[in-house]
Amino acid sequence: MNKTERKIKHLYFHENYYEKILEGNKISTVRKGVLIPDSLNITLIFNKINEKLDAKILRLDYTYTLNTLTEQVAKKDGFNSIQELKDALHKHYPNMNSEQHLTIIEFKVYKS
Repeated sequence: MNKTERKIKHLYFHENYYEKILEGNKISTVRKGVLIPDSLNITLIFNKINEKLDAKILRLDYTYTLNTLTEQVAKKDGFNSIQELKDALHKHYPNMNSEQHLTIIEFKVYKS
């Protein structure tokens, strides 16, 4: 594992994304760096609202940078445009540059 890779056991989300995920309007997440999940079964955690959702990772993609994001990536992440997604990413990661390697994680929430 190189220094840009991080192992993860959970995915943490801002509470604003909870309803979008529940409704199926957000089926992926774009994260800074190269994330390596411990398992394809993962828990989505929303700390501020004390909620958790169990999900299965369907796809991992390590080929994107901030500059190469597409409209399709933005839509799957629950955004209306690439610019809206980039604005959100800059809010979560203020020092991210345009060549930053990203991990795109597509997931499906288990219905209870």
